[in-house]
Amino acid sequence: MNLQEIYTTLNLTEDCLIRVSSDKDWKKKVALPSRIYRLLEKNELLKTLDAFFCFDNKPLILFFNLEDSNKKQALHKAIWNFNESPIAIIVENNAVEIFNGFSIDENTKLLKSFGTADKLNDFTYFELVTGKTWEKYQNDLNHKNRVDYKLLENIEVAQGLMINHGLSQTLSNSLIGKIIFYRYLIDRKVRLNYQGKERWDNGDLCQCLSNKGDFLDFVRHLESRETGFNGDMFRIASEDYKLISQDALNILIRLLESEDLATGQRSLFNLYDFSILPIEFISNMYEKFIGVDKQNKESAYYTPTFLVDYIIAETVEKHLSADDNYNCRILDPSCGSGIFLVESLRRIIEKYVKVKKIKNTNTESFREGLKKLVCDNIFGIDKDYNAVQVAIFSIYLTLLDYQEPADIENFKFPNLYGKNLICSDTFDVDNAELKELEGKKLQFDFIIGNPPWKRGGVKKGSYCEKYLKQRGLLNNIGNRELAQTFVLRSMDFTSPNTQCALILVSKVLYNIDSKKFRSFILEHLYINQVLELAPVRKEVFNKSNDPAVAPACVLFYKNANGESTDSNVINHIALKPSRFFTMFKVFSLTRNDIQEIQQDKLRKYDYLWKVLVYGSYLDFIFIKRLKTYKTIIETIKSQGIIKQGYKNKDGDKRIDTRVLTGWHLLQNKTIKPFYCSNELLEWDKPYVGYIYRRNSKVDTSIYTAPFVTIKNGIQSDDLKIVSAICFINAVYNDSITAISGIQDETVLRNIVGTLNSSVSAYQNLLTFSSSGIEREFANDKEKLSLPYCHNLSELVEAMERLAKEEHTSTLITPSLEQSIQEQRQKIDELICKEFDCSQLELDLIDYATNVSIPIAIKAKGYERAFQPIKKDDALLTNYAQVYIDRYSNSFNRNGKRFMVDIHHSEQMIGMFFRVIDEKYFTEEILFSQTDDNLLALATKLSSQRITDRLFVQKDIRGFEKEFFYIFKPNEKRLWHKAIAHLDVNEFDDAMLRAGRVNK
Repeated sequence: MNLQEIYTTLNLTEDCLIRVSSDKDWKKKVALPSRIYRLLEKNELLKTLDAFFCFDNKPLILFFNLEDSNKKQALHKAIWNFNESPIAIIVENNAVEIFNGFSIDENTKLLKSFGTADKLNDFTYFELVTGKTWEKYQNDLNHKNRVDYKLLENIEVAQGLMINHGLSQTLSNSLIGKIIFYRYLIDRKVRLNYQGKERWDNGDLCQCLSNKGDFLDFVRHLESRETGFNGDMFRIASEDYKLISQDALNILIRLLESEDLATGQRSLFNLYDFSILPIEFISNMYEKFIGVDKQNKESAYYTPTFLVDYIIAETVEKHLSADDNYNCRILDPSCGSGIFLVESLRRIIEKYVKVKKIKNTNTESFREGLKKLVCDNIFGIDKDYNAVQVAIFSIYLTLLDYQEPADIENFKFPNLYGKNLICSDTFDVDNAELKELEGKKLQFDFIIGNPPWKRGGVKKGSYCEKYLKQRGLLNNIGNRELAQTFVLRSMDFTSPNTQCALILVSKVLYNIDSKKFRSFILEHLYINQVLELAPVRKEVFNKSNDPAVAPACVLFYKNANGESTDSNVINHIALKPSRFFTMFKVFSLTRNDIQEIQQDKLRKYDYLWKVLVYGSYLDFIFIKRLKTYKTIIETIKSQGIIKQGYKNKDGDKRIDTRVLTGWHLLQNKTIKPFYCSNELLEWDKPYVGYIYRRNSKVDTSIYTAPFVTIKNGIQSDDLKIVSAICFINAVYNDSITAISGIQDETVLRNIVGTLNSSVSAYQNLLTFSSSGIEREFANDKEKLSLPYCHNLSELVEAMERLAKEEHTSTLITPSLEQSIQEQRQKIDELICKEFDCSQLELDLIDYATNVSIPIAIKAKGYERAFQPIKKDDALLTNYAQVYIDRYSNSFNRNGKRFMVDIHHSEQMIGMFFRVIDEKYFTEEILFSQTDDNLLALATKLSSQRITDRLFVQKDIRGFEKEFFYIFKPNEKRLWHKAIAHLDVNEFDDAMLRAGRVNK
């Protein structure tokens, strides 16, 4: 079987199969990061690639025809070190084998096999683009098998062992950094010209390390300006060399000789090709070098490569593609490993080579040109010395990547430390090197970076606090959060044309405490784009030292310099969960995930920030209307008392509570929706740290029945608030908020019904600051801001009886469960009726309840939203009916009828909207025969790249002379009525625009 037969078997379309070997223009058909282009073109083994399957500019499958079996191990090693493609399909002597590109066997030195030709059906086009392939092989493609993870495991152990042998962390890092650099030179086959030997191998390096004196001479040779490379990377002071013991160097020898330092077994070190050093490795190496303790202290996380590529593409790449200018000056005010600087430098060098038409890199002018590009364009600041060293190391390796081995031996690194790369607190305005940088008044084209996110990071007496106080900005920072201050500091370095892009913790856009910060940036910045990653927060930093739930957003902006920002339009993108993002960090965005909003709207409606994440302008209009109703807090403020309960501890405070002896104790766990048990424990705490008092006496009125209880948390499976009435006197702790002082049980039941409803869950997702952003939580102010519903008492009273039966019966019957479900539905329906909800608004609530909320919190069964729709499912007819309702009155005249023709297949669905002669009309909604050729039909109708448009961006739509149409993947979430309203509005807008043009 040859490769062409494989492509045919897999049904790979021309827009997704990039033929490297036979198409000289292949680079124009895909947008890969420049580092990947270089590897595929320059690496001796990778450049034998025949083609690759491309999905959203990701090379997911590599295809090779291996003609020389002697190169088999070398090819497998190169694919594993490439670290970009999960699958490799290799033909050898007409035999096909499918390999795991992320996992290699240390014994055979071959990639682990998924099987032969009989497994090809797992990798056909539709299996790939619908995610079924990746679902099946998800566990095999675990990132812990990948080269960067394995390499870091070994290096982390070596670092720890050297520290145990008396070396400081900085000294250990410098030694490891040097060894990695030397291995890079060896694997690039650079002539080192030392001790009579031009080219060294791993054994030579180990031999050198076995004698401390020889090793120090070797280091001096390579760092010398005359015999080596010059530079200031991982420099070690003369006095520190005395601290290095032979035992410490022996650890490095064991590492290089492929000993697993943790177990004493064999490791994969001999399979690492340091000439293909993955960028993820250097970024993660930064985390290891600064250490877990410092990382936690500073909240300084490495930046995932996919996010770097996106930010660089939106900034530096667009700038460089505009004209022939190859200079692009960049500042990263918290540079860390230097990943933004390195990837920017790559783009600058690529542009320089293209503009200058450079063919020969072995010239002094090219070498000097490279150094000038760095010195003129790349600037970074970080207060951690280890970070700055890793950044310089990264930049130096990048410079060497653009030279052939023979060129490298004549190259001298520029000195960057203290000039381009400054080790300083970014807010230390008195630092001499920083003052010199500011004094140059460089016109930066971009300020980009990932500043530390530490909440409370603005410490008292710190440089940052001093900076903010001097400028009167301290009150604009919510929770003293450090990342916010970098936005303000960046403005000091901007010129009128400087564009900025900083990664921030998402909470700054929603937290009540950060409202002043939002007001400040909306007034003083032109915000161009917001990329919100909170919906995928559990997967963004999943390879970090601390893969915590880290909600991130990217803010793209420029300094408004005093001009009005009201009419500025913000492009808002909310990235939602998908299997492709989980595994490959592919941005799978629907049209509705990308919205435009005028900046003054966010100043006027602060809650709109959250609506943009999980809703649309239809939700905004609905919520804006709901906010015209009287809220719970407005309804009860004149008579109700709202208080949290006691705290066991509050510092050293000790309050006498013996007055409560004999009272009941209400625990959080006893509160259920609509039900509060009367079987309670007795109060047994003579003293507590805090309890509400009036005139220095414990106020028992807040514990006097009846009162509404509201649990501190919310239901994690549906975002509903948990509330019930307590009908007996009982003391409660601070995990419960109570509304007391109201004797009218009708009012209390109205509150409980409102809080436990689907409308409250809808507003929780769409407007509350935390749910779907960081954790499923709502504060009391948000809960009590819900609109109050007046007529729920009877239904809630009936629901209380059902809830009591549910929680006191030993056996819960199906009929009881059904009764509970029906009663809750009646409450929801009455709320919607009182708020005069339209059918559109009911559809929005239903979409949030059954699609958005389950996906956002990954509730049990959330996968159903991604499942295919059966042909007879009412979902499709309901979707089509929205179009019928919109267009029938306009088109059903003069002997014409509007109808919808639905084409259904297992993988995709197409709808054709036609106006036909009445004599041919049979039904408004017509299902055609199951159509397995829908992809070909969509391809014929659309001039766009089908794979990316349909399976990444999730739809193709357009107009023909006789009809208009829409194609989407066969996923339930994409064909909901709420989405139909958005889609039909977009068709309306397109028709209006076309009408204006035709006029």
